[in-house]
Amino acid sequence: MVGGALIETDNFIYLLVYNQLEFRYETFHFQLNLKKMKTTTFLTFVGNQCGKAQEAINLYTSIFPNSEIKSITKYREGEAGGTPKLIKYGVFTLNGEEYMVSESNFNHAWSFTPGVSLFVACNSENEIQTLFDELSSNGGQIMVPLDNYEGVGDYGFGKKYGWCEDKYGISWQLNLSE
Repeated sequence: MVGGALIETDNFIYLLVYNQLEFRYETFHFQLNLKKMKTTTFLTFVGNQCGKAQEAINLYTSIFPNSEIKSITKYREGEAGGTPKLIKYGVFTLNGEEYMVSESNFNHAWSFTPGVSLFVACNSENEIQTLFDELSSNGGQIMVPLDNYEGVGDYGFGKKYGWCEDKYGISWQLNLSE
Protein backbone atom coordinates (compact mmCIF):
# COMPACT_ATOMS: atom_id res chain seq x y z
CA MET A 1 0.00 0.00 0.00
CA VAL A 2 1.48 3.37 -1.02
CA GLY A 3 1.33 6.16 1.62
CA GLY A 4 -0.39 4.11 4.32
CA ALA A 5 -0.58 1.07 6.54
CA LEU A 6 -3.16 -1.70 6.82
CA ILE A 7 -3.52 -3.82 9.97
CA GLU A 8 -5.97 -6.72 9.91
CA THR A 9 -6.94 -9.05 12.74
CA ASP A 10 -9.70 -11.66 12.93
CA ASN A 11 -12.28 -9.03 13.91
CA PHE A 12 -10.84 -5.61 13.15
CA ILE A 13 -9.38 -3.67 10.25
CA TYR A 14 -7.27 -0.56 10.93
CA LEU A 15 -6.29 1.54 7.95
CA LEU A 16 -3.96 4.52 8.16
CA VAL A 17 -3.63 6.51 4.94
CA TYR A 18 -2.44 10.13 4.59
CA ASN A 19 -3.16 11.21 8.18
CA GLN A 20 -6.59 9.55 8.17
CA LEU A 21 -7.21 6.64 10.57
CA GLU A 22 -10.04 4.34 9.60
CA PHE A 23 -11.39 1.63 11.92
CA ARG A 24 -13.82 -1.09 10.80
CA TYR A 25 -15.56 -3.76 12.85
CA GLU A 26 -18.42 -5.67 11.24
CA THR A 27 -20.95 -2.90 10.46
CA PHE A 28 -19.24 -0.26 12.63
CA HIS A 29 -17.06 2.18 10.68
CA PHE A 30 -15.09 5.08 12.20
CA GLN A 31 -12.71 7.64 10.65
CA LEU A 32 -10.41 10.05 12.43
CA ASN A 33 -8.36 12.79 10.77
CA LEU A 34 -4.92 12.85 12.42
CA LYS A 35 -3.61 15.93 10.62
CA LYS A 36 -2.96 18.87 12.93
CA MET A 37 -4.87 22.10 12.49
CA LYS A 38 -2.77 24.94 11.09
CA THR A 39 -3.26 28.67 11.60
CA THR A 40 -1.80 31.23 9.21
CA THR A 41 -1.67 35.02 9.36
CA PHE A 42 -3.76 36.53 6.53
CA LEU A 43 -3.11 40.18 5.64
CA THR A 44 -5.86 42.00 3.71
CA PHE A 45 -4.83 45.31 2.17
CA VAL A 46 -7.83 47.67 1.92
CA GLY A 47 -8.47 51.43 1.79
CA ASN A 48 -5.29 53.47 1.35
CA GLN A 49 -3.20 50.28 1.48
CA CYS A 50 -5.06 48.56 -1.37
CA GLY A 51 -2.67 48.21 -4.30
CA LYS A 52 0.43 48.05 -2.08
CA ALA A 53 0.48 44.35 -1.15
CA GLN A 54 2.99 43.32 -3.84
CA GLU A 55 5.36 46.11 -2.78
CA ALA A 56 4.97 45.09 0.87
CA ILE A 57 5.70 41.40 0.35
CA ASN A 58 8.63 42.28 -1.89
CA LEU A 59 10.06 44.32 1.00
CA TYR A 60 9.35 41.67 3.63
CA THR A 61 10.85 38.80 1.62
CA SER A 62 13.95 40.91 0.88
CA ILE A 63 14.76 41.72 4.54
CA PHE A 64 13.87 38.46 6.29
CA PRO A 65 16.12 35.42 5.77
CA ASN A 66 14.74 32.17 4.34
CA SER A 67 11.82 34.01 2.71
CA GLU A 68 10.08 33.75 -0.64
CA ILE A 69 6.94 34.57 -2.56
CA LYS A 70 5.28 31.20 -3.19
CA SER A 71 2.28 32.24 -5.28
CA ILE A 72 0.33 35.27 -6.47
CA THR A 73 -3.11 35.14 -8.07
CA LYS A 74 -4.54 38.38 -9.48
CA TYR A 75 -8.20 39.25 -10.00
CA ARG A 76 -9.61 38.67 -13.48
CA GLU A 77 -11.05 41.57 -15.47
CA GLY A 78 -14.53 42.36 -14.12
CA GLU A 79 -14.19 40.07 -11.10
CA ALA A 80 -15.78 41.42 -7.90
CA GLY A 81 -13.39 42.63 -5.23
CA GLY A 82 -10.57 43.91 -7.35
CA THR A 83 -8.93 44.66 -10.66
CA PRO A 84 -6.28 42.69 -12.60
CA LYS A 85 -3.58 44.83 -10.89
CA LEU A 86 -4.62 43.66 -7.40
CA ILE A 87 -3.73 40.46 -5.56
CA LYS A 88 -6.75 38.25 -5.03
CA TYR A 89 -4.76 35.65 -3.13
CA GLY A 90 -1.07 35.26 -2.39
CA VAL A 91 1.21 33.13 -0.25
CA PHE A 92 4.68 34.05 0.95
CA THR A 93 7.08 32.95 3.68
CA LEU A 94 9.13 34.95 6.17
CA ASN A 95 11.93 32.94 7.73
CA GLY A 96 10.10 29.76 6.71
CA GLU A 97 6.73 30.78 8.22
CA GLU A 98 3.84 31.00 5.77
CA TYR A 99 1.65 34.11 5.41
CA MET A 100 -1.27 34.83 3.14
CA VAL A 101 -2.21 38.13 1.51
CA SER A 102 -5.08 39.69 -0.41
CA GLU A 103 -6.26 43.10 -1.59
CA SER A 104 -9.82 44.36 -1.86
CA ASN A 105 -11.06 47.61 -3.34
CA PHE A 106 -14.44 47.32 -1.63
CA ASN A 107 -15.17 50.14 0.83
CA HIS A 108 -14.37 48.31 4.08
CA ALA A 109 -14.91 49.93 7.49
CA TRP A 110 -11.61 48.49 8.78
CA SER A 111 -7.92 48.31 8.06
CA PHE A 112 -4.77 47.18 9.85
CA THR A 113 -4.47 48.00 13.56
CA PRO A 114 -1.56 47.96 16.05
CA GLY A 115 -3.83 45.84 18.27
CA VAL A 116 -2.70 42.90 16.11
CA SER A 117 1.01 42.74 15.33
CA LEU A 118 3.63 40.34 14.05
CA PHE A 119 6.06 39.39 16.83
CA VAL A 120 9.58 38.59 15.66
CA ALA A 121 12.12 36.87 17.92
CA CYS A 122 15.50 38.08 16.63
CA ASN A 123 18.80 36.26 17.08
CA SER A 124 21.32 39.12 17.09
CA GLU A 125 21.78 42.84 17.67
CA ASN A 126 22.49 43.33 13.96
CA GLU A 127 19.36 41.44 12.93
CA ILE A 128 16.99 43.34 15.24
CA GLN A 129 18.52 46.71 14.31
CA THR A 130 18.35 46.03 10.56
CA LEU A 131 14.76 44.79 10.67
CA PHE A 132 13.62 47.68 12.89
CA ASP A 133 15.30 50.26 10.64
CA GLU A 134 13.88 48.74 7.43
CA LEU A 135 10.35 48.31 8.79
CA SER A 136 10.05 51.73 10.46
CA SER A 137 11.60 53.79 7.63
CA ASN A 138 10.04 55.52 4.62
CA GLY A 139 6.79 56.53 6.27
CA GLY A 140 6.65 53.96 9.03
CA GLN A 141 5.97 54.88 12.64
CA ILE A 142 7.95 54.02 15.79
CA MET A 143 5.57 53.16 18.62
CA VAL A 144 8.17 51.92 21.12
CA PRO A 145 11.79 52.87 20.30
CA LEU A 146 14.24 50.00 19.93
CA ASP A 147 16.11 49.87 23.22
CA ASN A 148 17.04 47.83 26.28
CA TYR A 149 14.12 48.18 28.71
CA GLU A 150 15.55 46.42 31.75
CA GLY A 151 14.46 48.08 34.97
CA VAL A 152 11.99 50.97 34.92
CA GLY A 153 9.60 50.62 32.00
CA ASP A 154 10.76 47.06 31.37
CA TYR A 155 8.55 45.42 28.76
CA GLY A 156 9.75 42.08 30.09
CA PHE A 157 10.42 40.46 26.74
CA GLY A 158 14.20 40.36 26.51
CA LYS A 159 17.50 42.12 26.08
CA LYS A 160 16.24 44.55 23.41
CA TYR A 161 12.73 45.39 22.23
CA GLY A 162 10.99 47.73 19.79
CA TRP A 163 7.55 48.15 18.25
CA CYS A 164 6.90 49.85 14.94
CA GLU A 165 4.36 50.12 12.17
CA ASP A 166 5.62 49.91 8.59
CA LYS A 167 4.51 52.24 5.80
CA TYR A 168 1.81 49.72 4.83
CA GLY A 169 0.17 49.81 8.27
CA ILE A 170 1.45 46.43 9.51
CA SER A 171 2.52 46.47 13.16
CA TRP A 172 5.76 44.69 14.14
CA GLN A 173 7.12 43.88 17.60
CA LEU A 174 10.81 42.95 17.49
CA ASN A 175 12.54 41.25 20.39
CA LEU A 176 16.10 40.15 21.13
CA SER A 177 15.92 37.59 23.91
CA GLU A 178 19.55 36.49 24.29
